[in-house]
Amino acid sequence: ACIDVCPEEAISMNEEDIAHIDPEVCERCGLCASICAQEAIEELDDEGEAEG
Repeated sequence: ACIDVCPEEAISMNEEDIAHIDPEVCERCGLCASICAQEAIEELDDEGEAEG
């Protein structure tokens, strides 16, 4: 799961099992997005726009 691959431990799950990424901690390595089976995570550029 995405929470397990984050080297910065920037991902937490809320009570509804929805992942939250702390932008203050996230180093934007992309590991979580690459492993997310539901494709629920996408990387954003510096302006908050989806890359790609």
